[in-house]
Amino acid sequence: MIDDLEKLFEKLPFSLYIQLKHHLYADQLIEIILDLGRRPEARFSTGPEYISQKVISWQDLDFITKRISRFSTENRAGIERTLHRISGI
Repeated sequence: MIDDLEKLFEKLPFSLYIQLKHHLYADQLIEIILDLGRRPEARFSTGPEYISQKVISWQDLDFITKRISRFSTENRAGIERTLHRISGI
């Protein structure tokens, strides 16, 4: 499971990658929410937490979408060889 988390974290911009990789509760991560114009949030089994003061930009979202599989007609994409799923709204 930790290897799968690493595959997920590698798809993120470097500043978010570092924050999550070294987070005390990284192994308890439930989801990451990256909304345009808002601060990135991670939800852990211990509760939600903002993981950066910087708001998410189009460039951040573009960086990520170029590193994952294409979105399906249901607006979902995946990370190869993991159970991680990305939803686009």
